[in-house]
Amino acid sequence: MSATTLHAVNLTPGQTIKLESSSLPGGVLILQASAPLFRQAAGTTDTILSSDNLSGVQYNNASPITVTVPARLGIFSCTISQFTAAQVTLNGGPGVTINGLSSVTLAADQYTSGLLTATAPYIFTFNVVYHA
Repeated sequence: MSATTLHAVNLTPGQTIKLESSSLPGGVLILQASAPLFRQAAGTTDTILSSDNLSGVQYNNASPITVTVPARLGIFSCTISQFTAAQVTLNGGPGVTINGLSSVTLAADQYTSGLLTATAPYIFTFNVVYHA
């Protein structure tokens, strides 16, 4: 069996690498790049997207950030990470509550993270997982 050296390759989401070798089961291995684990949000406003499900959003702005949480995201769970000392406020969209409130504000501390979870179409919980 001969050794193969693989070099680091930067792929954009959707790109693939095809490896062919008789030592692989079936002779072929295809690797496909997926989307980044965290969506980067650098603005002062943002809206949680259905594509954020099972991943996360990282906020990187020195000014206060307002995030809208829309209704009807389905079965949904998303990590919210605050990477600056700016305050991040999660506002429920029309009819949406977060922890029974219309909005929740993260402490103005860098590196605070929490889990946003839909428990019903208009009801979300937000639990702080890490607080700096």
